[in-house]
Parts: sequence; C-alpha cells; structure tokens
Amino acid sequence: MKIRIFAYILLSILFVACTTESPGPKETVINSYLALDQEDANLYMTTVTGNRAVMASSLLAGFFEDYDVSYTIDSIEVVSEDKKRAEVFALVSARDEGGPKLYHDNKTATYHKLHLMNGKWKIESTVIDEFTFLEQKRKNNPTIADTASAE
Repeated sequence: MKIRIFAYILLSILFVACTTESPGPKETVINSYLALDQEDANLYMTTVTGNRAVMASSLLAGFFEDYDVSYTIDSIEVVSEDKKRAEVFALVSARDEGGPKLYHDNKTATYHKLHLMNGKWKIESTVIDEFTFLEQKRKNNPTIADTASAE
C-alpha cells in the first residue's frame, strides 16, 4: 500500500513537471516588454541573455529613475522557430508617462532573436527594423534639476 501511494505521488509530480511548460518565444518577448512597462528589472533579466543581459543589468536602474514609459505591443508574431532558436517580430509603441526626464514617444518595428537555454527562451539580440517618432503628448517637461534651480 505504501509503495502504491509513493508511486502515485511520484507519477503525479512527474506529470505536473512535464505538462508545465516555460513561456514560448512570443511570450518571452511579451514578458520582456511587460517587465519594462512595470519597471521590473528582475523580470526583465529572466527574459534576456548574453551581451543584452550584461548591458541591461547596468543600465535599467538609471533608465527607470529618469523615465516613466508605457509600452504597448501593437502586433507580435513568431517569424521562425526550431528546437533551439526563434525569431519574433514585434511592433511596439513606447509613450512617455511623466518621469523626471522627457522620453520621446515612438513606435518601433523589431526583430528579436531568441535562444532556448536550459529549457527557457531568452532574447539574445534585437534588431530595430523601423523607428518612428510619434506625436508627443507631453509638451513641456522640465528635468528635476531644472525644477530645483527655478525655486
């Protein structure tokens, strides 16, 4: 009886482990933009690898302090995918939301190259195919330093 219960528990754990999948390439790119939108550097770092991860770890904190940006994925599609590599196209709008420094609203068409590492998709690189400035909602945005010197 004890052996049957143990075997049942073991099989249940294996079934759950096998059916729980990590995010696919498309979901990884979505999570990357979600992390930026929520200013969550830890979540962002789970979506990237290589030089991108090295650069992001040193730049994100300062970026989040200076800018408040909202990201909207206008369209996204998996362009190609095999067992270890994938490419995802995303059309993304980024808009200034009133941080200390003015962020220029823009729309980018990007191709994200992903690699499957230890069962998880990671963004290795991104190529900007097209970049367009959008009409700026916030016209006058003094920096914190400008505001402090005006007082």
